[in-house]
Amino acid sequence: MASHGVDDGTKADLLLTLRACPGLTAAALADEIKRAQAADDPDTGETYYLHWLNTLEKLVADKGVTTQDALHRYRHAWEHACDRTPHGQPIELRDEDFR
Repeated sequence: MASHGVDDGTKADLLLTLRACPGLTAAALADEIKRAQAADDPDTGETYYLHWLNTLEKLVADKGVTTQDALHRYRHAWEHACDRTPHGQPIELRDEDFR
């Protein structure tokens, strides 16, 4: 698979930041949940994963690791890869998923 714009050093920097600052991550998640609740999220627990995803995407963009456009491209690629992958098989991103 080809590289799509995030080098290993940048990934490592982000992981170290997230591990070294769990309070930052927890505060960001709490802010995301409050934002969602203010927007009438039913808060049934079914959207918790989406709150984590939105939080991590915001932290990644705020840290300058990537852009919102790149995050959108990857989300679209994962959706495409999920659609073409048979149930029970590992999902792998391919270059075609980014088109």
